[in-house]
Amino acid sequence: NVTQLHPKDKNKKDNDSSWFSSKNHEEIFENSDAAIFLTEWEEYKNINWKNNCFYTIHRLVVKHNKWGIGIGKKLMFFAEELAKKNNKKSLRLDTYFDNTIANSFYIGLEYKFKGKILLKEHKKFYYCYEKMIK
Repeated sequence: NVTQLHPKDKNKKDNDSSWFSSKNHEEIFENSDAAIFLTEWEEYKNINWKNNCFYTIHRLVVKHNKWGIGIGKKLMFFAEELAKKNNKKSLRLDTYFDNTIANSFYIGLEYKFKGKILLKEHKKFYYCYEKMIK
């Protein structure tokens, strides 16, 4: 059971529960095996991105017991198709620098490293990636 979500109103804030759906993140994840969320971070403005017509993947979650069976890839392909359908030229995302599984996953899907950002004071940096949509 995969939940595929995208923003309904780009003027909504990330912490607004209606941003992704009428349910909150925890309810969505409890009732499905995986979910993908699209949004944008203010911190991204200092990264040298390739273009300005894009979606940003804010969160990709797959229940641990569902890892390794292609659900994450399906969600990423869904995001690519959604971007194409809406005439976006790229997808952007970030992941914590020492999350080797996620970093390898995105590189394997042809995302290119674009730089690093600080999102949380109590954490180190996040790597930013971008993939051009064909």
